[in-house]
Amino acid sequence: MPSSSESSPIDAISTPESEVQIPFVAHEKANFEGYGGKYTIHHFYLRCHDVQKTPIRFPLDANPRHPEMNAQVGAMRDTLQNDPKDFVNRNNGIVVLASEVDSNEEMAKSDHDGMATFTFEKGEGVCNGGHTLLAIQNYGEETEAVVHVEVIELEDFDADTTSRRQEISKIADARNNNNQLQERSEANFIGYYDQYKRELIDEHVIHWHEGDPQAVDGAIDAYQFFRQLKSLDVDAYGHPLYDERGKNHSQLATSVTRVHRTWKDEMDDWKSQDGDPESRPLRYLTPLANDIIYIRDMVSHHLQHFDYGPGMRQKNLFQKYIKQDPRPLLIDMFEHKDGYDIPNPVEVLFTGLFRTNLYLSESDTKSTQLVGWFIDLNDIWAQRSKAVLNELQGDFADNENDPKDFIRANAPFTHDFYLHGMTDRVDQPPEIVYKVDEEDRARYHRVKESSDATHELTVNSDPDKPDQLVERGGNIDEIPMKRIDLEEVFNYATMEG
Repeated sequence: MPSSSESSPIDAISTPESEVQIPFVAHEKANFEGYGGKYTIHHFYLRCHDVQKTPIRFPLDANPRHPEMNAQVGAMRDTLQNDPKDFVNRNNGIVVLASEVDSNEEMAKSDHDGMATFTFEKGEGVCNGGHTLLAIQNYGEETEAVVHVEVIELEDFDADTTSRRQEISKIADARNNNNQLQERSEANFIGYYDQYKRELIDEHVIHWHEGDPQAVDGAIDAYQFFRQLKSLDVDAYGHPLYDERGKNHSQLATSVTRVHRTWKDEMDDWKSQDGDPESRPLRYLTPLANDIIYIRDMVSHHLQHFDYGPGMRQKNLFQKYIKQDPRPLLIDMFEHKDGYDIPNPVEVLFTGLFRTNLYLSESDTKSTQLVGWFIDLNDIWAQRSKAVLNELQGDFADNENDPKDFIRANAPFTHDFYLHGMTDRVDQPPEIVYKVDEEDRARYHRVKESSDATHELTVNSDPDKPDQLVERGGNIDEIPMKRIDLEEVFNYATMEG
């Protein structure tokens, strides 16, 4: 389930409002345009008590990273409770991005607090100092405590939504210089993950950004998700039909963030070139977002519980590398609720071994309209997993039963679950198909009886010629397929009800 507000009360402060009004003790304004600055900078000093009790909280939309209760917040708590007058001296304060700032200076000059009004647009708010805000909200009762709030007035920053958010993200990254913003936080803030979130039945099974308060217990981070997704990319790695000369995916197992960094750079370039949907990086793999989570759980479950016969789990590969403490599964579609909490590199290894099972409606990934699997994932595991594990055990022995040497070697990444024939022709029609680009949130299953079909699939033996999936008319002459809503296909253990 998502993290509770007790550990990260982000829900109370994450929704932006059009305006926030709050009293201030002092205010200074500086316009640095003559020195190369883009924006007007305001320095406010606010009573922590006022910040805490302000009904409309500062939005955190501008901060790609959400604050969490940690030792830093604990230290601020001690200052707020024991030395409130020293809080402004010991704390770096809060940095806020706002479209417009208005202050009533006359009130401040008459020995009364002035009143500041901050106007926010989407994506603006606290860009640094979220932990300070969190500490004040929880422990800022003392009226003697004061906090410095720097407000960057963006005014009429003329840019489209993505460019504006990129600018905000750059400011946030620079202002968070003590702890550099992770790329996943920036990518999430800009909106690069949005397509994947729409595909997932439960988007919260992934930590999309640092301190993600909505991520469920046991969620994987975005870096691991993209490593697994990328392992299926036939533009980068080998496939007997779509990329005969491609290399294996061994580099993915030893690099945590490089794949994501490359993808994000490609997304930046794509967005700067008007973002043609058909050229979006990894576009054709987007419908497999749920399958990535399913493969991860299936491998975890089956490595612990699948019946291989006697002796398999006594081999060194299992005992020294695969066998781990159990973890709860994110998907509730297996006999047991848990499986091995296998190392991330092993997850990447196994996911990529399913790549030869990948089906495309044509070799050109930029124009392919269909993606899917030749054989159901559970069926191909039942058919081939014992042979693959025996091959991997041989590789493990060849690397002197050393997990590090094993995962760095090329050989383990060359064993495929699906074995094609000796030609470059399509061997059989796919059992599972998704439409690319069309957000109908459905999967198409091959059925035996034409009467059960809702669609008809035409498959060409030449992978360079496009296949077609169309709604059935009268009689079905080609492959009968049935449309099933994704909510009926994937049952997530994380979903309520």
